[in-house]
Amino acid sequence: MMALDDKELPNFGDTDYQLAAYAAALRVMTRFSTIEGINIENELYREKHKNQKSAFEKLIDQAVEIACNHLIPIGFDEFQ
Repeated sequence: MMALDDKELPNFGDTDYQLAAYAAALRVMTRFSTIEGINIENELYREKHKNQKSAFEKLIDQAVEIACNHLIPIGFDEFQ
């Protein structure tokens, strides 16, 4: 997306990059049957409880954060 985007008149916004980060994280994570002892198939079909994140959901959040931190807005110094 970054290579396609016009620097003068951007085609993609923050939401586009956020969705791309989720897609990238999920694409990587669903390639495996288990991650850190978590059975992915069981997690995908388990009953969900309101306001309670599973270990798998926390792992997704961490992967998305890593993907989002890869993008640094133009004009900003690298985050430390």
